[in-house]
Amino acid sequence: MQSGMGFLSGWLIAVLGERRVILMGGALGAVALALASCATELWELYVTYGVMLGLACSWIWQPCVLVVQRWFTRRRALASSLASSGAGVGTLCLGPGLAALIRHFGWQAAFRCLAGGIAALSCVVAALCRPPRLGDASGRRQSVPYLWTDGHHMPLLRRRPLLLMMFACGVGGLGWAVLAVHLVQHAKGRGVAEGQLPSLVSAIGIGLLCGRIPVGWLADKSGKRIRVFALVSATMGAANFWAAFVGSYEALLGAGTLFGFSAGAFVALIPTAVKEFTCIEALPQAAGLVYTAWGWAMALGPPLAGWMYDAIAPPSYAPGFCLAGSELVASALLLLGLDALVAAEQRDAAEAEVAAAEAEVVAAEEGRTE
Repeated sequence: MQSGMGFLSGWLIAVLGERRVILMGGALGAVALALASCATELWELYVTYGVMLGLACSWIWQPCVLVVQRWFTRRRALASSLASSGAGVGTLCLGPGLAALIRHFGWQAAFRCLAGGIAALSCVVAALCRPPRLGDASGRRQSVPYLWTDGHHMPLLRRRPLLLMMFACGVGGLGWAVLAVHLVQHAKGRGVAEGQLPSLVSAIGIGLLCGRIPVGWLADKSGKRIRVFALVSATMGAANFWAAFVGSYEALLGAGTLFGFSAGAFVALIPTAVKEFTCIEALPQAAGLVYTAWGWAMALGPPLAGWMYDAIAPPSYAPGFCLAGSELVASALLLLGLDALVAAEQRDAAEAEVAAAEAEVVAAEEGRTE
């Protein structure tokens, strides 16, 4: 839900600005957790903790990541990686703290504490999330049309690079979460001891935290941010293939670490890659569309791998990992095609500017001759 509603979050950012959307997300998240603490039926948790909190996280996360793109140019990927690394730190710290709250006070009280925390922290984040001034002095904002033209902007869903980016992230999204969801059960089926299983999850978490910054630095250093994004997707695919064909604890630990390292970089580079072919004013909505394609596809991948596990005799997660790896490699190839398309469009635009300048010079010379 957090990523799947990206198109709505992007539109709200374009119309209201980052700060207001963050405050809206904090308020909705607090209400969602407070209502979830009173739930007595499973469907109530689906609505409050699943839908409402997921939407709130989208309204908090997306503005924080996208505002960074407006402040940085030369080191945009590194800045985006640093900003998104906070999510990994929060996950590592929140888990033990939440477990302690539940152990001492119960899950209802823990949810109420989280509600107060998200409300307070969203106010702090909104105060720190200061966007640079762009456009006219009044600070008015204008959304970019998604499909139908408004006479001033080309609709986003008619732009070839964006459509290709959405398709590439949708294909990659199908395989993105498969290893993270099924690695522990896969390792258990391969005979890994129960006491070693938690460290596989920890390896993914550490990789998610540590992979963003060096890959962001590499993307800026090379100047080929879309190509580095493709490399990250291909590396995630390799991690899935690795996990499918090994059985030892050490090998699976390596596969989980490699997956986490590249998966964290994948998340951090999405808005940076979109900015390579999108103007800064249209970035919130364009990135929101990419998040939407990626998020809904990501929700389908693990259930599909689980169905394959049940359908195959003897049951095995290896085919699901291989399918996920193939999807991520296919996404990498599509991203390389996107890089070529963007380069061609930029080259054509530069040639058109040169031709226009030459035409102006010729016209000026003819005017002086007359």
